[in-house]
Amino acid sequence: MTNKSSDNENPKGLVSIVASFPLIRRIKIIKELFLEKLDVLNKKFNNFDNKVNLLLQNDTPLLQVSIAITKSLQSIQQEIQGLLDELRKNFAVSSIKLSEMDDKIIQLERKVEKSQQKLSSEFQALVDTVVKKLDSQITGIQQNDGLSNREVGLMCYLYSYLPSRRVIDIGANVGETSQSLLKVGYEVYAFEPFSSTFQELNERLGSNPNFHSFPFAIGEYNKGDLFHIACDQSEKGIHKYSSLYNSLAKNSMPDDLPFAETISVNVRSLVDLHDTQEIPSDIGLVKIDTEGYDIQVIRGMGSYRYPVVVAKFGDTQFSCDRFGAMNQLEELVQEMKTKNYNWYIVIYQVSGNNTPSFYSNYPQSVENSWGNVFFFQDYSIFSKALMWCSAVMSETYIQSVSDY
Repeated sequence: MTNKSSDNENPKGLVSIVASFPLIRRIKIIKELFLEKLDVLNKKFNNFDNKVNLLLQNDTPLLQVSIAITKSLQSIQQEIQGLLDELRKNFAVSSIKLSEMDDKIIQLERKVEKSQQKLSSEFQALVDTVVKKLDSQITGIQQNDGLSNREVGLMCYLYSYLPSRRVIDIGANVGETSQSLLKVGYEVYAFEPFSSTFQELNERLGSNPNFHSFPFAIGEYNKGDLFHIACDQSEKGIHKYSSLYNSLAKNSMPDDLPFAETISVNVRSLVDLHDTQEIPSDIGLVKIDTEGYDIQVIRGMGSYRYPVVVAKFGDTQFSCDRFGAMNQLEELVQEMKTKNYNWYIVIYQVSGNNTPSFYSNYPQSVENSWGNVFFFQDYSIFSKALMWCSAVMSETYIQSVSDY
């Protein structure tokens, strides 16, 4: 066996093995985003303290996580460098028997794997701890609005990249999401058809000049329709915010959260609201959460298009979506593709597990899952959102259609 200097510097396959670790890829993504943001700040400020203060006070959980993780990058890189040095040392001997080389490779691979598992575990624990803390501090969102903190966090993050700061919140309920979007700087147009909930929404946010509320539902056509009202009949009152489940779609419900009554509500389409100039045409983001009626809202867009559309979906095994709901992921994807939304990110939770995960551009839902899907027309905005998701959540890797 010849001993070329290039082989000593880069043993065949070993560097690529280390570079392919998910941990290294996540560190690289976070580092790129962090440096990109600092570069933007450098152009705006000459004083370093001002840059750091702005970053800490106004940015999203992504950069806060980046700051915390940056402190540990040096030790992680040193450990990986040590492993690579050991690999080079063992491959520098020119007259090693093949069997001895195989044994050495196996030993080194085990050590690299063990170190990778340790680092990955510590890295994930750090991310989870920081993100959980920042979710409550930055967005102030309780998990009672049909969205997880991650999804609202992504909407807030996209504020920096959308061409318009105006958003539509369909199914606003009492305004948890609207409030967070207002804090970031968005101007919000919110829709809530249930009168008592609409009153609470306005008491909460009505004094904000950037908040506009409308007391009717959104659908495909202008019409009157029946609105189904959910009622908490659980012994311990676990469905405290039962109004979140009110819907124009009479979908399946848990036994202790049935539809108890119906009321008549007015339904308007987005295209009609644009045409009558009740809402502006330059909307940056539309969030839809109608408990099973989302595809009807999308069909009511007409020829209007928005940079980002967020819709709620549910798997057919999920308790609220076994029948009657018009929000299966595959149908939503098909509908949005006809409107030239070619990229999407799925943020989901499996029933009984509050930890959100994500995947992209795969039209089937994980069994017994629910969540939200972000649709994009512009690849550059999609790529920014994908980097953010990669930094703060675990990614689900789809191997084949048969997986689900």
